Amino acid sequence: CCLIFVLLGLPVAALATLLQHPPIGCRLVHGAALIFLALTAMPVRTRGMQDLPETAHLLLVNHSSYFDALALCAALPPRLGHVFVAKREFATQPAMHAFLRGLGTLFVERFAATKSAEDVQAIVAALLHGEKLVIFPEGTFTREAGLKPFHMGAFVAAARADVPIVVAGLRGTRLVLRDQTWLPRLESLSLEIGETFRPHGNDWAAAIRLRDAARAEMLHRCGEHDLGQ
Repeated sequence: CCLIFVLLGLPVAALATLLQHPPIGCRLVHGAALIFLALTAMPVRTRGMQDLPETAHLLLVNHSSYFDALALCAALPPRLGHVFVAKREFATQPAMHAFLRGLGTLFVERFAATKSAEDVQAIVAALLHGEKLVIFPEGTFTREAGLKPFHMGAFVAAARADVPIVVAGLRGTRLVLRDQTWLPRLESLSLEIGETFRPHGNDWAAAIRLRDAARAEMLHRCGEHDLGQ
């Protein structure tokens, strides 16, 4: 598994970094992720992909492992041009930052309140520009299983931009590569697209309603227990 990842990942990452052209970079990574998961006997079973909107939206997925991004790169159709929203800590790692920038990644701050407000505006601007964004609303993951509290940024941005939120459940990645573990295990992977929710209003109350509806749906799709808000 590690050998295949290195042989596929390094040249693809280098090419995406050099090109700095997100449409091509995303297609390269999509193809490499499909090949990697096929060769390691862990293809992602998908359900409900036809329900993904063609227009701007936020796709919310539970976060369990470093393996999540790879599974999503393989499963999501590149024609839709989904863009990941990643934590700003990656911007301090030059090689990783250059690679993710080559995929069009949007970087946000998780902790500083002033920066978070600026990042919500950046997400709103991207949505109004027609982008389709992938966000892990938990913000991070740990070794412990369970759906963690959601950050509000995605829901505030969706309400302000008046775009739908699509909820998806990703299963199996925590078992493949649990936090603090670097030796992957063979497991089944699946991604199920759930309900789509539209904001009713653009204020804080509308964002709270979106969060609560999305959380209930994600709990149903991801198969993990609720660690509370």
